Amino acid sequence: YFYPNNDFSDESSFAKYPRGYKKEDKMVWRRENVDIVVKMLRDTIKSVKPFMKFGISPYAVWRNLRDDPKGSDTKSYGYTNYDHLHADILKWMESGWLDYILPQLYFNIGYPAADFTVLAKWWRDYSAGTPVYGGLGTYRLDANSKIEAWRTPLEIKNQALMLREMDNYQGVCYFNAKNLKDNKLGVNSVFKELYSSPAIVPQLRGFETTPPAVPEGAVMSIKGETVNFKWKGEALPKGNSSIEKCNSERAYYYLVYKFKKGETPNFSKGESILTLTGETGFSIEAVQAKEYDFYVSALDRLYNESNAVKFNQVK
Repeated sequence: YFYPNNDFSDESSFAKYPRGYKKEDKMVWRRENVDIVVKMLRDTIKSVKPFMKFGISPYAVWRNLRDDPKGSDTKSYGYTNYDHLHADILKWMESGWLDYILPQLYFNIGYPAADFTVLAKWWRDYSAGTPVYGGLGTYRLDANSKIEAWRTPLEIKNQALMLREMDNYQGVCYFNAKNLKDNKLGVNSVFKELYSSPAIVPQLRGFETTPPAVPEGAVMSIKGETVNFKWKGEALPKGNSSIEKCNSERAYYYLVYKFKKGETPNFSKGESILTLTGETGFSIEAVQAKEYDFYVSALDRLYNESNAVKFNQVK
């Protein structure tokens, strides 16, 4: 993970590949090493799979304000990205090398040395237009925590709600999945409240925004207690598929909506999403279909969405 810290045995590498740097500039040399890797990694990924989103999840503190006027008002003096891990995250964002950034904001609101609110605002203000996902630390939840805030999942809820109100934040990620699986301190009740409706992945800057073609031949038929939906399209590739095919502007998923009969369709309402599928058909129980009209749209692998078309009922 970048460099483990300043105390790292790389004297032989520095002597062999100094690239013109003097001994007193070794920290700069290290940061340039990481810069080279990050830039090379991005360029390589984009040359093979331009649809791939390349991002990094760094420690929460780039630098402290004490050491840099651009730093955050924090006191993480023994551990920062720039001074200890030799990762100049700010440069990467300003250079446009990242499709997104996911800072590990694993501190509670009001924590004296590294306040969640202070850090969240710093990443918002210094992201240089790079979309931000906030990393929230569900692993910190503990009924016996020395920090009172972590004894209840309300801390996670308050953090997520705070980030929803901040520009540049595209969403949040939780570390780690085991806490959700184990429903740590009942945290899943918070998630049910925060995410009561389905949603699709938001678009990121710098990617193709042309949607795939509108699905054709969308029909529904009732057979007994079952309603069958089908449309024309290319089903999701099974197993290994060629890079060229994966890169093509084709429908990769389909999104099916349902609206009450007579209701004006509003496709921005997540609660109207019935299903997301990579197939070109699916079925539901007939009792679920009587009072609804149904529509289907196509999504490419970047979640650019076509216009939706209404299903016609056939016998």
